[in-house]
Amino acid sequence: MISDIKHSFQEIKKQLPEVDYTFIAEHLERLQEFYFRVFSHEAICRHISCLSLLTEAEPVQLLFQEVPGGIIECTVLSSDYPALFSLITGVFSASGFRFISGDIFTYHRIDPGPALKQGSMSAYKKRSKSRPQLRKIIDHFKGFIDSQRPLDIWMAEVKNRLKHVLALLGNNSSEAINHAKQKVNEMVASSLKKLKLNAAEMLFPIQINIDNSESDYTILHIISEDTPFFLYALSSALSLHNISIELVRIHTANTKIQDDFFLSDLKGNKLKSPLVLNKIKLSVLLTKQFTFFLGNSPDPYKALCRFEAIVAEIIKLPEKGKWYDLLSNHSLLNELAQLLGASDPLWEDFIRNQYETLLPMLNTQIKGKRFSKPLETLSLRLEQTLQAAKSMEEKKKKLNLFKDLEIYLIDLDHILNPRSGMQDFSKSLTILAETIINKATALVYNELSSQYGRPKSIAGLEANYALFGLGKFGGKALGYASDIELLFIYSDNVVSDGQNSISNADFFEQLVRRSVLFIQVKREGIFHIDMRLRPFGQAGPLACSL
Repeated sequence: MISDIKHSFQEIKKQLPEVDYTFIAEHLERLQEFYFRVFSHEAICRHISCLSLLTEAEPVQLLFQEVPGGIIECTVLSSDYPALFSLITGVFSASGFRFISGDIFTYHRIDPGPALKQGSMSAYKKRSKSRPQLRKIIDHFKGFIDSQRPLDIWMAEVKNRLKHVLALLGNNSSEAINHAKQKVNEMVASSLKKLKLNAAEMLFPIQINIDNSESDYTILHIISEDTPFFLYALSSALSLHNISIELVRIHTANTKIQDDFFLSDLKGNKLKSPLVLNKIKLSVLLTKQFTFFLGNSPDPYKALCRFEAIVAEIIKLPEKGKWYDLLSNHSLLNELAQLLGASDPLWEDFIRNQYETLLPMLNTQIKGKRFSKPLETLSLRLEQTLQAAKSMEEKKKKLNLFKDLEIYLIDLDHILNPRSGMQDFSKSLTILAETIINKATALVYNELSSQYGRPKSIAGLEANYALFGLGKFGGKALGYASDIELLFIYSDNVVSDGQNSISNADFFEQLVRRSVLFIQVKREGIFHIDMRLRPFGQAGPLACSL
């Protein structure tokens, strides 16, 4: 093999005089032996020539060839990036390409071996130490196109899409990579919607075997029925872990897929940790299923990343089988895709930390049934929640937990129940806001009365007060991230009747201030109480006398 490479090196130098010979040597040295069995001498020359043309403006080169039987051969040549294989398979799949077979190669991380560090290779040795060793990829696929467009137009579209996605990678930062992933995921989700697949029929079982015995890499042997976007779903699951796909062999016989993924960690070592291997295995199993429902998600990329975050937590649990059964339910996955891509606050505040409650709840939900309980029972349920609380601090905690859970359930109804329109959503939030504010104010009023007595009117009766909803709150048009704008008015500006008597102005000023603090918000803008619409705004008192 060494003599063959040296011979090829001399031959290719003659055939490609325009290419730096150190570039040729690097290509020959840094590819697996299997590469030289797959491709002819002429094909290898084409690969080297194309790779030498890569620039920031032209980050990818593609070779297409139509062969008998309507089969298209595609070769993608580029510099390597994290998640690149997933991006490539996503672009091809979203463009209507169905994979039949393929061989994917990535440059070794190692320095040049002794066979190529002799004679004319001394300059290569010197150069390799003076610059980063840029890894290159050669991804070769065979398949057919589900498209009515002419082949040349289809090829141009694929090249433009890939070029655009790779250009997004920019400086190879995590933000750039996520941006590129998001764009490809949107392409895939759009294609899934157009296909109108029966997701239940797509959830075929997958057999996954892990081989850590012979190769320099960890081999993932995958066997399953072929389905649209299968390769993209698998590579997406793998791209969400800190691993590198070094080599892939794709084979489809009739409707059966047999794929081998050769994996390493980011330093090029085998994956030996049982926890890591189990995590990858479960991730592939579940994410492959989940991918088919991304077309129903408001934000497919966020939904996929958040789903993977849930899988990462499930892998740590002792009863993984129960969760696997849940996440294999196509109705649950469909609803979960909608929820996970719906809103950042919903994920951050509720789903991330409450998936153990959410998943069984989604699984047992009867279609059309509401998650939240009837609004007529809201006040009674709040009273029951607060009954066991002894201190004000405990009541405050229970009231806010109750509020947060009710917001969560109302939001679930709004997202998952198509019959629940914006008017129902706003009405539910408005009634919840009224109930919470009334109760918080009543609790603080009683506490202040125990300290200062009750505020009196001029006639010696108990002074009255009223809360007015303004803005969206007043118009029953609250949204999930709406402020709650209030105006607080009391009847008479006299004094309270307690031993430690204070003026009504002081009493109600404290009442408003403490009531506002009593209602805690997880983030600005969500159930946040705003008093700035009162007379004179921030320059005026919190509570105004009639």
